[in-house]
Amino acid sequence: MIDLSDKDDIQRHLLSLSKDGRDDRIIHIGNNDAVLQQNAEERKDDGFINIPFFGKIRRVAHIDMGTVHLLAHKHDADAISYLENNDTQARDRLIRNYPELFKACSGRV
Repeated sequence: MIDLSDKDDIQRHLLSLSKDGRDDRIIHIGNNDAVLQQNAEERKDDGFINIPFFGKIRRVAHIDMGTVHLLAHKHDADAISYLENNDTQARDRLIRNYPELFKACSGRV
C-alpha cells in the first residue's frame, strides 16, 4: 500500500496495488490525527489564552452533547446523570475520564 495523503487531510488515501494490476484501488480511511494532536497540545498549556486588549482568560472545558449521548447509550453512569439531572460533578468526571473526547484546561477540570 502507498499512502497518498497529505499531512492535514481529514481522510487518509491509500493506493492498494494488486499483483496483476487489475484490482488496483484507492482506499479512503477517516483521519482525525490533526484534531487529536491539537487537543493534546492545548492540554499542555496552563489553561489560559492571551486575548489582545483583554489579557489572559481561562479556557473552559467544551462538552459535545452528541458524545455525551453516545456515552449514555453505552450505559456510562456519569453521562446519564449529566443528561438527566444536569449533574455538574458527573460532567467533571466525564472530562477527567475521557480527556481525549472533551477539551479541558491542561487535561484537567
